[in-house]
Amino acid sequence: MRKYSILLFIVSLMSICFMACQSEEKEDGKSIKVGKDREVQVVTNFDTLSYALGVDMGSELLTHIRQSYRVDSVQEKYIIESIEKNSNVSTESAEMAQMVGIALGLNFDDEIRTINQTLFKFSAKDTLELAVYLDNFVKAVAGDDLGMNTMQADEFLRKQLSSEDQIAKINAATCEKMEKALAIVYADQFDNRLIEQYHVNLIHKEELMKALPTVLRIADAKEEMTCIGKALCVQLLASVVPSLKAEFFEKPESFNQNKFYAGFYGTLNGEELWIKLEDAKAIRDSVLAKKYEAQQKEWETQFKEECDKAKAEGIAFLEENKKQPGVKVTPSGLQYLVLKEGKGAKPSATDKVKVHYHGTLIDGTVFDSSVNRGTPAEFPLNAVIKGWTEGVQLMSKGAKYRFFIPYELAYGEGGSPAIMPYSTLI
Repeated sequence: MRKYSILLFIVSLMSICFMACQSEEKEDGKSIKVGKDREVQVVTNFDTLSYALGVDMGSELLTHIRQSYRVDSVQEKYIIESIEKNSNVSTESAEMAQMVGIALGLNFDDEIRTINQTLFKFSAKDTLELAVYLDNFVKAVAGDDLGMNTMQADEFLRKQLSSEDQIAKINAATCEKMEKALAIVYADQFDNRLIEQYHVNLIHKEELMKALPTVLRIADAKEEMTCIGKALCVQLLASVVPSLKAEFFEKPESFNQNKFYAGFYGTLNGEELWIKLEDAKAIRDSVLAKKYEAQQKEWETQFKEECDKAKAEGIAFLEENKKQPGVKVTPSGLQYLVLKEGKGAKPSATDKVKVHYHGTLIDGTVFDSSVNRGTPAEFPLNAVIKGWTEGVQLMSKGAKYRFFIPYELAYGEGGSPAIMPYSTLI
């Protein structure tokens, strides 16, 4: 029996948004290295980029088909023909809903097979049945009472699959309950997933549900490959193409769908390409590199602005704070306010001290607090920020001070994971 693997076949696009292209029908003339002795032009032509992405995605899909399904050349042809035949379907059409139903049916088949193969190795006779599961799923989506709610179903599955001892106890009755529980859990928020993941118009939900059992009626290899092609086409239409439009183009309408499919199907069908695969990947990579460079510059500019703001606000705060009653300033610039004096000797920089503290930024944000944790902290006084090392040496046992620490005596220009560079601390 074939193990279905209807997965998204593109590599991660890593949340990029292509904004560097220009709409003119020109190339910018810049070249990049491809291999040892070859070069390819970096293009800003939307048509060329669309075609190159098609070539790249076609190659990814072809690799996925061959690795996941291990089909022969005839079966591969059936899959590609099925994808090509259905790739012009509207995502909100009844046809799309039917293809989503077929894709989900194949996925359910894959899941049931995986569960049976991995969990029920102890008993070959008691396994989950796809037909029963699908019947329960249809009922759950329709809102029929299957004897438990989503929370109860989830809890049952967790408990039943918690250990090998529990799994070994599975019998026919347990399988029947698991088929219901799995259906209930997956049916939860089903409509939302149809809209968000597949862009299905719920007007056609009935067509989708009717298509689910198609997997049970597959008669031969050709029909099986056709169904796999439809399932892959769902990924293409609902995920791949929208992602390319949104993430590689500032304006989705700049994406040339005809050029994309020319490169996509040219690759799948082994046709002669006017952009070779290695050049298509080089074009894609050059776009990503430009985007990353632009994002990095934007991030650095924004971060510098935030640092400059923190520095200026800290300086202004300290300038005003030193005028407050009771505030004292040391030669280093440390400001402090005595809330309560202690008695006895003062520690040296090499002493180990035990203190309670409550640290905030000048806007009141707490970044660390032994008070909140309820446990005093112990540390060598020379192992902390300069403002602490200097300030705590002013205190006797039992004293309570408030320090206002300039960034130079705190975490400086580098900051810390919880503290912005140039931050003044209290």
